[in-house]
Amino acid sequence: MLWHILSNINRLRYQYRYPGITIGHHVSLSHDSCFGDGTVIGDFVTVKSSSFGQCANVVDKSTVVDSHCADNVKLVDAHLHSSKIARNVAIYNGCRVSDVSVGQYSYFALGSLVSMASFGRFCSVGPNLLCGHGNHPSRFISTNPVFFSTFKQCGITFTDEGHFKEREKIEIGNDVWIGANVFIRDGIRVGDGAIIAAGSVVVKDVSDYAIVGGAPAKTIRYRFEQETIEKLQKIKWWYWPEEKLRMAQPHFITEDLTGFFDWVASNHDGESSTF
Repeated sequence: MLWHILSNINRLRYQYRYPGITIGHHVSLSHDSCFGDGTVIGDFVTVKSSSFGQCANVVDKSTVVDSHCADNVKLVDAHLHSSKIARNVAIYNGCRVSDVSVGQYSYFALGSLVSMASFGRFCSVGPNLLCGHGNHPSRFISTNPVFFSTFKQCGITFTDEGHFKEREKIEIGNDVWIGANVFIRDGIRVGDGAIIAAGSVVVKDVSDYAIVGGAPAKTIRYRFEQETIEKLQKIKWWYWPEEKLRMAQPHFITEDLTGFFDWVASNHDGESSTF
C-alpha cells in the first residue's frame, strides 16, 4: 500500500516537472533526462540520462520539424540509459536500451537488449534483439576477461590495462527490418533497406538492401536489382519531411517502383531527379 502511495506521489511530481507528457505508474525518471511534448511513459519505465523527441538533438540535416506536432515517443515497461530517441519512436515491454540513438519512425518490439548502437529511421525491430554486449578474443589462451579486461566482469581482474577491444559501436541503417531473436555482434554495420531474418546470428556487415539469414547469417538475395538499389540510395526518401512522405504514401504500397521513381522525378523539390 505504501509503495503504491509513494508511486503516485512520484507520478504527480514527474507530471508537474514534465507537463507535456503522459506518465504511468511506478516510473523512475532522472533529472538529467529530457522529454519532448507528447511522450508517453507507460508503467514500470526507468529512464536515466536520456533525451526524447526534439530535445534529443538527433535531427538529420534533411529534417523539417513541425513545432506544432507532438514528439509522439512511446515507452512501455522499458529501461533506457544514456540514449537519444527521436520523434515518433516506440519502445515496448521488457526492452533495455543503453547508449543508443534511434531515428524517427522506428520501433522496438518486446524483450530487446540493445547497447552501444545507432539505428536510423523507419527501422522495425522484432522481439528479443540482442546486440552490443561485447566481444571476447578467440586467439588468446583464454576467452575470459579476467586476463585482458579492467572492467572486472566477475569482480576481479589480473591486469592493470585493457589488452583487447571489447566494445565496438553497431550501426543500423534506415528502413531496416530485424526479425525476432536476432543476435548482432559488436562492430557490425547493417546497410539501409536490409532485412535480417528471424533467428539470425550476424557476424559480418550487411549490405544495403540485402536479405540475410542463418547462423552465421549469409546473404540470401537482394530486395531489388542493383540499378534500383542505386536509385533508392540516391533518393534517400527516409530523410523526407512528413508532408512529402504523406504525399508519396500511395507509392509505398505497390510493387511498381517505376511509378515511385516517376513521382520523385516530378516532385523532387530541389533534390536530384536524375538517376
